[in-house]
Amino acid sequence: MIGLLSDLCLGRNYRAINQLQDLFPSRICFKIVSGTEYNEQLRGVFTKLITTLIVDKAPWKVMALPDKLRIWTDLDDDGAIGENGEDESISCSDLDP
Repeated sequence: MIGLLSDLCLGRNYRAINQLQDLFPSRICFKIVSGTEYNEQLRGVFTKLITTLIVDKAPWKVMALPDKLRIWTDLDDDGAIGENGEDESISCSDLDP
């Protein structure tokens, strides 16, 4: 039943979220998930409920990520980057996830 309720909240369904957040306060959900006296299946469905009911909802803050990275050990003694002072920075989009 709890799994069904968490599925109702998928995709930020605020009609379901607004109804269920009063029935399942975060402190109770966290207590069930962290409590060792509850079985793993119950803790698992409450973890999913926490994700859809509490975590995955607005407001989201945009996080600015760096565009280029430089490796500290690649700096020359004079502070230049790479050979001949060329900028050999790595674009974040070039990195494997």
